[in-house]
Amino acid sequence: MRCLKSVRVYFYLCLLLGWSLNASAQADSKAISGHIDVIHLNESQQNGQLLLDAQGDIALSAGLLEALAKGITLYFRTDIEVRQLKSGLMRWHQPIVTRIDYLTELSYSRFYQRYTLVNQRNGNVQHFQDLQQALNTLTRLQSVALVAMNQLHPGLNYQIRLRFSVDYWQLNAPLLTHALFHREWRLTSDWHYTPIQLGRL
Repeated sequence: MRCLKSVRVYFYLCLLLGWSLNASAQADSKAISGHIDVIHLNESQQNGQLLLDAQGDIALSAGLLEALAKGITLYFRTDIEVRQLKSGLMRWHQPIVTRIDYLTELSYSRFYQRYTLVNQRNGNVQHFQDLQQALNTLTRLQSVALVAMNQLHPGLNYQIRLRFSVDYWQLNAPLLTHALFHREWRLTSDWHYTPIQLGRL
């Protein structure tokens, strides 16, 4: 009986060790290949405007880090949509009320030893000594005006969608070819959603 109990304990310990090693391997793989996630997404309404606040998380892959260190500019695309939701047989059809789509450039200067962000939507240029700070700023959206509230009709359902991605199509031909065959150059988050609560001031 004691022998059987020892076998069970040994079996459970092996399962626990296997799960731990698998989780560690997945974490290491994610760190090497990089990732983009949306960790916060919230809507608000002020002065008759629908506003968006969001925060993403980016970890660059080894290949993207090497390219950046060599002076290659990386391009990140921000996609924002406001869609009307439908139900029943028409649920597949979700008309876009408004869409915002823009690029942000990330580059590194060895001479100045700093990272630079250039927002192509508003022309804003920012410099950083720390890469992670630059990446956090790149995916931070604060009170972004999306659409006038009078364009959204009470009684209908709406949703905000957000996605961040590396736009590898902006690379030159040799690097683009490389990116097409290496997933670590094609980082993208999933679409993240939040419903729009109508009727609030």
